[in-house]
Amino acid sequence: MMRRYRRLSREPLSHAGTTARLAPIIPVSAQLRFNIDAVVEALCKVTPPNYDFTADPRMVVIRSFDVNKPGAEVKDLKGGVAGGSILQGVFKVGQEVEIRPGLITRDANGHCTCRPLRSRIVSLLAEQNQLQFAVPGGLIGVGTLVDPALCRADRLLGMVMSSVGKGPNVYVEIKAEGE
Repeated sequence: MMRRYRRLSREPLSHAGTTARLAPIIPVSAQLRFNIDAVVEALCKVTPPNYDFTADPRMVVIRSFDVNKPGAEVKDLKGGVAGGSILQGVFKVGQEVEIRPGLITRDANGHCTCRPLRSRIVSLLAEQNQLQFAVPGGLIGVGTLVDPALCRADRLLGMVMSSVGKGPNVYVEIKAEGE
């Protein structure tokens, strides 16, 4: 094990472009309680991310779901929920938001059209705590007025929530040239 550690500690990790290239390699045995103090020390040296709270809010959706029970009365229906991590900015209850790319459709000729979903934030939750605003760091559940059928079974996975008109551009075609 120590021979492999010495080799790995001399070679830079080949994951260029990821934060893994900066990660220390610490040999550990939790069962034998070997080097746990080194892990704790390394964790203490990690600098927290520098979030921009003044930027336009943006969140990558990693989960979406319908919170309504089957057979619920129409008057009791709630909009869909999007869950994810806020990358920048601050989301507030009552804020108008947009989810891009949104509804993706193809016509008879195969031409793709993306129509962003627009909604208002009706609730923000972290764990079981209701929030009035949410900032970067941690996972947030965002209650919206989006049709719950569009949120069911992670259908919004990979989409980006932002202030209306402030989201990323959506591209339906990318041209790449190689050697």
